[in-house]
Amino acid sequence: MTFKVLSCGSNGSCQLGIRNADDQDTLQVCSFETGEGKNAIHKTIDSKPVKIKCGGNHTLVLLENGDCYSCGDNSNGQCGFKDPLDNISYFKRVPFLNNSKWVDIAAGWEFSLLLNDLGELFVCGYGPNGELGLGRHKSESLELDTLSSTSLVKLCFQFSSPVKSLMSSIHNCLVICQNSDIYIWGNNKKGQFFDLRNEKNKSLKLIWEPKKMTLNIDNTFNSFKFGLSRDFISILKIANDNDKIRYSIDIQGKDNFYIQKSVNDLQEIPNDDEKSKLDILSMWSSIHIITKEFNNEGFEGVVTGLQSFGNNSHGQLPSTQDLSNYRITDVSVGSEHGLFLISTGGGDNKDLIKLY
Repeated sequence: MTFKVLSCGSNGSCQLGIRNADDQDTLQVCSFETGEGKNAIHKTIDSKPVKIKCGGNHTLVLLENGDCYSCGDNSNGQCGFKDPLDNISYFKRVPFLNNSKWVDIAAGWEFSLLLNDLGELFVCGYGPNGELGLGRHKSESLELDTLSSTSLVKLCFQFSSPVKSLMSSIHNCLVICQNSDIYIWGNNKKGQFFDLRNEKNKSLKLIWEPKKMTLNIDNTFNSFKFGLSRDFISILKIANDNDKIRYSIDIQGKDNFYIQKSVNDLQEIPNDDEKSKLDILSMWSSIHIITKEFNNEGFEGVVTGLQSFGNNSHGQLPSTQDLSNYRITDVSVGSEHGLFLISTGGGDNKDLIKLY
């Protein structure tokens, strides 16, 4: 089986990976460098894409086989390469380091994070607000000792346990460890990561190295998920009971659109046969709570609920009534727009509906 990746939108830095820098208002098939020589670039790939992350003007794609590809603006090495320090117009494979496959990725404004299956975390690009997590005055990976032909620098910080997953916003990062400890670094100017202070009791506006974040969460909640927006983070607190899921949301940082006021009350949904799951997605200035119900095999979840809060100046908050006639199987969001994946019939025939 082969796969294609399609993209559209702003493309001034070749971040769509379609071998040109022209903006696109319709979906175009991306190009991948899957070999060497004149015939190395193809529009199909042999492994399924499992994660796509978009930075300011660059893009990362993680495949099921552990390969990671990048394209777009590489002027600061944010695509993972020392050369070329220019726009990369097609998806180029980021080499394995220590013969280890990539298992997770994240992308911020001018930086990227890659995690391999040895639990090693690598960063690259430009992080003037501490986004690289390498320490004060270490904001450019290209000026440091990088590995092989890449611009990747290993983050040697000693986490309390191996890193399980990565998240990033425009200018900050969050990782969750296997023991559920949470570490953050980067921009804290809006108090996104609470009122953190240094040894002199001064508020930390920039966090240059990973710092453990303590959550004041009632022990009646047994799990939590995060959404990272531009000026705030949202924490979805979840309690799974026998026949229902209770949940609450905390907003931390600059809440310009009074989201916390809108979500103050504890809410619950039925959870018959424990088939339902909750997730939270964040645009720059809005959050979206997704309820998804899975079949008995745990596959092909269907979105059965959507709650949206925050800025709606560009239609970022969709009307659930308009979507009630669709079978929605997935949701994804960008800076100020979203996509629904809609099942249109049998087999793998699916279509996209765009919100903006």
